[in-house]
Amino acid sequence: GWRFTGDVEAIPEGMPVAPFIPLVRVTGNPIDTHIAETMVLSSLNTGIAYSTKARRIVHSAGDIPVMDFSFRRMMAGVAGTTEIVRALMIGGFVGTSHTQASRLLGVPQMGTHAHSWVMFFGSDKEAFEIYGLYYPENYCALLDTYDTLGKGVEADIEVTKKLLWKKLGLDSEPWYSPEEWRIILQSSKDVLGDIVYYARNDSGDQEYFTREVWRKFEEAGIESVKKIIATNDLDEYTLHQIVNGDSKVHAAGVGTK
Repeated sequence: GWRFTGDVEAIPEGMPVAPFIPLVRVTGNPIDTHIAETMVLSSLNTGIAYSTKARRIVHSAGDIPVMDFSFRRMMAGVAGTTEIVRALMIGGFVGTSHTQASRLLGVPQMGTHAHSWVMFFGSDKEAFEIYGLYYPENYCALLDTYDTLGKGVEADIEVTKKLLWKKLGLDSEPWYSPEEWRIILQSSKDVLGDIVYYARNDSGDQEYFTREVWRKFEEAGIESVKKIIATNDLDEYTLHQIVNGDSKVHAAGVGTK
């Protein structure tokens, strides 16, 4: 039968504040205020910590958009993760792989397929082809399940060309020269619009692998419709190195850290 009888004062969310300004003030009898303190501090401190971390990461990433990939690897209950996703979005992330949080919060739902998807089919090419059938407008291939440069990127280029061939309704098979592909893509901008086919690298030296993957896209003549997502233990420090190095990264998924 206990009911809280104290008073709670708080600034509106989103209001800029100066250092050392109280965000929330709880007044009342000692029992009420001590019971409320745990919930209030847990909620505020957790949200502030995650929003601050997200802001640091987004700041280091510069112009590279950052997606939340965290709750494939870390759990804080069920409802708790939704609150944390909200904090990450406030900190500047552009979307989340947490489907329930996306549904409840109305934030963009983003992600890619897993390594297990490729392993299920047994080859990069088959896995990418099936994924492309289901997501022809949002195709994203995870390149590093077996061999990033030897298998993954080669299969991705082949499937990307087939998707383009089908979307553009080209007459012949999609085995044009790189220069022919550039001409076709340049002359088909009205049909393609802003469509981009992504490739994801989730291991190794990001600077080396993304640069080599991009070089292969250029050699194939399809670099105008391809972008690269980097994942795998990224934080503000690794993203700072990526941004200021010689990598070819256009988006990032941050999770474990």
